[in-house]
Amino acid sequence: MVSRTNKINKIMDRKNLKKIIVEVDKNPYWSGYGTIEIISDVDGYRSFKTHQKEPMKYLLNCKEYKSNEYELILK
Repeated sequence: MVSRTNKINKIMDRKNLKKIIVEVDKNPYWSGYGTIEIISDVDGYRSFKTHQKEPMKYLLNCKEYKSNEYELILK
C-alpha cells in the first residue's frame, strides 16, 4: 500500500518537471533526422515536439536548453 506522503511527493515532483527528450531516427530514409520534445509542468503543463534534420544543432540553439533548467534525455 502506498502511503499518502508518497503520493503527495510524487505530485510535487511532477510540478517541477522540466525535460528535453531527443530521439534520433533509425529509419534509413530519414538519415540525420530526429525529434525534440520539450516538456514542462511548472505553472501548467506544456509540451512541444518537432522533427528536425539536425536535432542536436537545433537543441544547442534552443532557449530551454540554454537555460540549464531542463533535464536532457538522449534516445
